[in-house]
Amino acid sequence: MEIILDSTADEIRQTFIEKFVNRETPTFKEISKRRLCSDGYCYTGYLWDTLKSVKVCSENFVESELEKLSRFYILWDIHSKDFIFIEDYWKYPKEAVLSLTFGEFLKIKKDLPEDVYIFDDNFNRGYVLTHEYLKKGKRYCLEIYGN
Repeated sequence: MEIILDSTADEIRQTFIEKFVNRETPTFKEISKRRLCSDGYCYTGYLWDTLKSVKVCSENFVESELEKLSRFYILWDIHSKDFIFIEDYWKYPKEAVLSLTFGEFLKIKKDLPEDVYIFDDNFNRGYVLTHEYLKKGKRYCLEIYGN
């Protein structure tokens, strides 16, 4: 697993946003105005509320698709500890991007933030695991497509 930081992580995050996010929505415009919090500038919403092309899918489907990829990226919303009431929530730097294999993903899955964006290195297709549940035990997940 590689933890990508600084300008490289910023470039990957920006490319993800360009490919997958509808930047014209009022929600995205609000999210993109990061707010100063005690731990830096942070989002006030979720990128998954602004995705361009999505299809609801199961967590099992996501994992079966990830298993087919040799490597993939994971990033998450940059939220403030001021609004997260889970102790020791950030196991990785908030603005980092991870590059990993499926096996590595399975090993660290429990240490990831609740909402993660997972996508291939071509930015063609990806998945979102959210903190929301459709019903008991059925996590709200999305399949996403780049443009």
